[in-house]
Amino acid sequence: MASHLFCSRSPEIEASGSMATRLLMKSVKYWAASILAVVWLAALGATGVQAQGKSSGAKIRLATPSASLSYLPIHVALQKGFFARRGLDIEVIQMAAGLVAPALLNRAVDYTTIPSGPATAGARGAPLKVICFT
Repeated sequence: MASHLFCSRSPEIEASGSMATRLLMKSVKYWAASILAVVWLAALGATGVQAQGKSSGAKIRLATPSASLSYLPIHVALQKGFFARRGLDIEVIQMAAGLVAPALLNRAVDYTTIPSGPATAGARGAPLKVICFT
C-alpha cells in the first residue's frame, strides 16, 4: 500500500511531514470507506434486506491476510459497534493468502480483502467474483 503513496522521495516531503501525514490519512480514509462499502454491499447480497431495511443478522466471515494497519478501520468499526448497529455480525478471520480461494469455494469464509487468489481462481473458471479491486 505504501509503495504507491510516495512516488518520489523529495526533501520537501520528507522534511515537512505534514504532506506525508495528509497523504497517509487520505489513504486510510479511502481504505476504510472502500472496505466498509464492500462489506455493506456484500452483506446486503448475502443476507437479503427485509421490507423495513433491516438485515436478518446472519454472520459474515471476512478473511484478511494479517493484523496490519491497513485493516484498522474494520477493527475500529467492530469495536465501536458500527456493523452491529446495522444488524451485521462480522467475524474477521486471519488467514494465509493461498488459502483464501479454497476457503471461499468451500464457504468457510464469505468475503475477503485478499484479491489475488480469488481473482486468479475466478479467471480460471471458479465461481468467484471480485467486487472491488484497487
